[in-house]
Amino acid sequence: MKYQAPFGVTDPQAGYVNGNPQTGIQGSIPPAASIEFPQREIVNLINSSKLLPDDADLFQLTKGTRSQAMNFADDTGSVNALVVSFTPALQAYTRGLPLRVRVLNDNLVDATHTSMTLDAGAGAAPIRKMDGSSPANGEIRAGGIIELTWDGTAWQLTNFGGAGGAQTVNYLNVNIPYVVDSGTKNHIVGPFSPAITVLNVGAVLLVKIANSVDDVTDFKVNALPPHPVKAPDGSDLLPGDIVAGDVVEFVFDGTNFYIRPNPSISINCTFNVPSTRFLTVASVMAAITRKTIAPTATVTIQLATGIYQPFSIYHQNADQIVIKGTMLIAGMPVIGNFSVTGAGSLADSNNNIFMLRSRYGTEVQVGQSNIGNGVQGYGAGIINLGPGRPLIRDMLITGDNTNSALHSYRLCAILVSNRSIATANVATWGCTEGFSCMNGGNIDMIDTCFAVANWISNIGAWQGSQIRVNRGVICIGSPTGNGASASGSSVIYVVPGGQVQTGPGGTIPKSYFSANNGVGVGIGQGSSGGIYGVNAFGNGILDMEAAVGGVLYSDGSSYATYSPSPNNTEGNYWSAVFWTPDVPPSFV
Repeated sequence: MKYQAPFGVTDPQAGYVNGNPQTGIQGSIPPAASIEFPQREIVNLINSSKLLPDDADLFQLTKGTRSQAMNFADDTGSVNALVVSFTPALQAYTRGLPLRVRVLNDNLVDATHTSMTLDAGAGAAPIRKMDGSSPANGEIRAGGIIELTWDGTAWQLTNFGGAGGAQTVNYLNVNIPYVVDSGTKNHIVGPFSPAITVLNVGAVLLVKIANSVDDVTDFKVNALPPHPVKAPDGSDLLPGDIVAGDVVEFVFDGTNFYIRPNPSISINCTFNVPSTRFLTVASVMAAITRKTIAPTATVTIQLATGIYQPFSIYHQNADQIVIKGTMLIAGMPVIGNFSVTGAGSLADSNNNIFMLRSRYGTEVQVGQSNIGNGVQGYGAGIINLGPGRPLIRDMLITGDNTNSALHSYRLCAILVSNRSIATANVATWGCTEGFSCMNGGNIDMIDTCFAVANWISNIGAWQGSQIRVNRGVICIGSPTGNGASASGSSVIYVVPGGQVQTGPGGTIPKSYFSANNGVGVGIGQGSSGGIYGVNAFGNGILDMEAAVGGVLYSDGSSYATYSPSPNNTEGNYWSAVFWTPDVPPSFV
């Protein structure tokens, strides 16, 4: 039906206007076709929907459209050759055209019958399942209603669910053999009764596990040889994949048994590096990415004695990860083990690295080849690139012992940028910065750490970051820089040392910021420092300094030179050193 313009108007697309006698505007005259044609269209739709037009029912257009009767027809064709007709007849098939057809005959696939077709008025075309194949023998049943959509070349079945109509349903019951494991850790044994003498491809077995696995695992069925057990991706099992008490389904592919591993590591476990399976920390991190770690479990990556390349940490549950080195001498160093004879002394630096290497068996070395491994322009010995707060403990991290201030790069032993890391008994030496925290990051020293002979700063908090020292830190011997530095609205807080805790922690060790060629503790650019119960002495410029709007709080500390002086006076840009026993709330 075309648009019917007002009577007597030459423009076929002219619109209708209302008359207005007051202004002399004559209203449009509707031609008869503008009234008759829409009625004919509506009545035709009602008739085609198998309804009888009735003036008493003004919802017949809605009912006819909803019924979809115009797209339904009964098949009048022969086996495999469906024929339907519609009024008006279809002249062509348009992509997306949907039809519903009640089938007259079962389909047949044999030597003379193969594919099925449907002629809906514009010619016969093939019927295909959604995977492109033709229906198999008997899959389309007489009396079944099939839905088809024209895809441009064929009629695609959109409601195919196997055979329809009258049919016989066969049920196949399968009893899966079950047994209780009688093996040892990582070696599962199934003493099935009656005994299984042949393992067919596709065999499924159920086993109640006796021991949690923590490494490469095999499964021995009765007297048959053992076969490896694999995760779905073909990798060997990880700790927590199978836990004692689990009932596990094993599927045999002819070579290996496959299981659906537990998605979470729910037991404490240790990965040894290097080992036959895990040569590096990176290989462990890659393996455990498919696992979550339960809040009650700890994953320890144990590094043996040796020299290691820098590594990064990334896991959604990094709070549950500990990366631990090996000590050659039990216990961590104390201040008396260090050579402290003069500010920035080269002899002290050499003596101290010799002492540290005699104690720490695990050493991570960072150099120029590692620039950019975490932050542009920086080389990191260890960096956390993901969420959470992993713990690093019992290891030495060293740099190339060059003054990178003369170059365009910085080497950091521990680097945290907008992330978090916890440390315990970690020693750093010869880097640009020992413990470096930037861009809102956080370093939490939960046990004593050591930052020795790092060139610009032994520990540094920059750009809105925070370093918290909970059980002492020894920052000594920076050749050109500070023991500790904070700038850009950052915070360094040292828990009061030399005090007795009420809990199991015992006495908190004192912290030392000594023999640095610059300042022992330098707080600037709107940052804050809370330095309680520490020793700061023998530094090249000052023992403590607050500058450029920095504020330093201290009590119970020993130091000789400081600025601004005296205490509780204002220096440049409102900087100050306050002697107060009250710890500001921002440090707690």
